[in-house]
Amino acid sequence: MAQYQATPPIPRQLPVQYEPPFDQPWYGIDFGKALARLWQKAFVCSGRASRSEYWYSILFLALINIGSKVLLPFVTKLFPDDIPAQFYSGLGIVVLTFVATVFFMFTISLRRLHDANLSGHWLWLPISLHLAGPALTLYGIVRVFKASLSGRITSLDEPERTQVSRMVEQEGYLLIIVGLACFCASLVIMLVLMCKESNPLGARFDRNPVLLTMPSPAPYPIYTQNEYWQDTTPNQDIRPETAHFETATQYNEAEQRGPGIAPEPHI
Repeated sequence: MAQYQATPPIPRQLPVQYEPPFDQPWYGIDFGKALARLWQKAFVCSGRASRSEYWYSILFLALINIGSKVLLPFVTKLFPDDIPAQFYSGLGIVVLTFVATVFFMFTISLRRLHDANLSGHWLWLPISLHLAGPALTLYGIVRVFKASLSGRITSLDEPERTQVSRMVEQEGYLLIIVGLACFCASLVIMLVLMCKESNPLGARFDRNPVLLTMPSPAPYPIYTQNEYWQDTTPNQDIRPETAHFETATQYNEAEQRGPGIAPEPHI
């Protein structure tokens, strides 16, 4: 009886992950590669960025901001007796972290919009609301504080002084509400834009854009009376006695003569 040797099991091979070109999105990218791309494309506004690349980068920037806030008290302790040195060192850390975070967020947000086939100008909407919100809120707080001071104006009578103070206070509270609404709206709009699905048509924002257009259909041939028939496909609507005509003129003459008259021979 023949004996057969068992075939050893084939080891499972993991698929090799393909690294796309520099200006194209990398779908399914890991955290380390996303940070590498964030640094390499710090000054690049063209191209696209996938959602995973964007959110990994945002997570890293948030951790950097939290780390700077934790590091701030330890830096100020390096100058225990020098108040100006403590102030300027802390201010330098805060400003440097803020500028770097805003710059990196701006460039990668542009590339994320490109991946959704949206122009980068859409980013100005949440940015304007994000800047207008705190400004209106701060101005509203100033107005409320001014309302408390207007009650001390001695040149006005008591009823008039109370009315002016109430109007200024109402304006201040209204500005605070509008400012907070603008700030929240900017966050919601930014979240909606950054969560949009990828669109292949966003390739038009790459360095070497690929035009994803369908080829135009070939035009139909136009025949005149003096041209020969090009279509040799049999047609049931053509009568047998007119099937041997070679020009449109002979066919029209046969139609005028009618089916009972024999066609003229072609010379």
